[in-house]
Order: sequence, then structure tokens, then C-alpha cells
Amino acid sequence: MRTLRPNSIQTGGPFGTQALGGEADPRRDHVVARPKPDRFRLTASFIGLVVYLWVIHSYKAPIASYAIGLGLFGLLIQPFRLRLPLPLVFFGLFVLWAAVTVPMAADPAVAWDSVIAFAKLWLIFLVACNVAHTRPQLYVLIIVWLGIFALYPVRGTFFNFMVGHQYFGRYAWNFIFQNPNDLAVLTLPILAMSVAVLQGSSEKGWVRLSALAGVIVLPALIFLTQSRGGILALATMGLLILAQYRRQARGLAVGLL
Repeated sequence: MRTLRPNSIQTGGPFGTQALGGEADPRRDHVVARPKPDRFRLTASFIGLVVYLWVIHSYKAPIASYAIGLGLFGLLIQPFRLRLPLPLVFFGLFVLWAAVTVPMAADPAVAWDSVIAFAKLWLIFLVACNVAHTRPQLYVLIIVWLGIFALYPVRGTFFNFMVGHQYFGRYAWNFIFQNPNDLAVLTLPILAMSVAVLQGSSEKGWVRLSALAGVIVLPALIFLTQSRGGILALATMGLLILAQYRRQARGLAVGLL
């Protein structure tokens, strides 16, 4: 009697590639499920925070409270878990302790007004900590903030520089940006976010170009303010960035050797 040997005909079964008349081929066909890329989602919290940022930079409309109210409403309907980072928790405990000790203050009315102001600030931080849950949301928020900052204090300061509107050789803008020292201090966080996007974004597009524009323009704005503290902080930031790149270059050289 003739014995049939497994032939070379292959067929794809539900458990992978299998030879007819023989055992299953160990090299099975695996379908790798690729993770879906993060996408930008426009939420009510995102809209509320962006409107709030526009209001506090431009002073165009008295709707900052409504914007934060929209942001808080968005937190109630969002499908994500609420984030409560440790600094926000400590800040909330501080506000609670201040509220409890108001009757022991020298002027309880003034102290209570301060507690309310800090409580509002805590709510703003709560919205800001929960508005971006994906990398695209974070990048869009930073770039929108950078655009708002460029549209108002940066544009106004450079306009004052071109027309010669200065204060003892120092340039600034209006409202909370009218003090050169304050403008320099408020510019540093925006510059830090631009550097972070430039370092973390691997995509070549409008996000990277916007961050690059911020890295170029914002240091020039700090020099226009002639703020010694701002320039010193800018130099310190530059040294830290250079030190980071130096460590990366050293690690790359060790790897090549």
C-alpha cells in the first residue's frame, strides 16, 4: 500500500498557513493590528480655554468667566477621566485651608475676596489640565496659544519698536503687557512651549514651522524689553538646551564607537 506524503500545496486556514495532508506550518500568517493614530478632537473644554486665552491677551470682550464655564461644562461631558495632578491637588488644599481660616484674618472681607480669586484660578487650572488628552490636541493648543500671543503683545511690541514708542529704551505693549519686565516673564513660558514642540514633533508641517517661528521671534521680543531678569532667564534656558543636546551628541558618539 502506497503511503501519501505531505505535498507542497499550501492553503490558508483560519489558524494560519497549513500544508495539505500534513501538519500546520509553524510560520503562520499573522495580521498585525496597527494602533490608530491620535486625532485632534474639538471639545467644549478646548473651545472654552481657547476663548479664555484670547480674552486675557486681547481684552476684547468681557466673556472670560463664560469661557471657563464652557470649559467646566465640557469636563462633565467628555469621555475621558478627570485629571487631578499633584500640584493641582496641593493648590486646592491651599485654597480650602485659606477659606477655613478667613474668620481669623485681620480683614475677613478682603481675605474672602482673595480666596474667591484663587478658587477661580484653581478652576482655570483644572480646565487647562484636562483639555488636551492626545498629542495633536496638545500641539494645536500650544500653536493656537502661540498665535494669540503673536497677534497681540508680540505684534504690538514690534509696532512700538518701529514707531519709536518706548520707555527709556524699553518696549512693551498694553494692559498686563505694558510693563517690560512682566512682558519678558510672560514670554518665557510661551518660548518654552515652542521649544518643546520643536523638539518633540517629528512631523514636518505647519506645527513645526509655527514652533520654529516662536523660537526665533520670542527671544528678540525679550531683548526689546531690556529686562535683565528676562535676558538672564533666556540665557539660562539656552544653556540648558545646549547641555541637553551635548549629552545627546555624546551618547551618539559613544554608540558609534
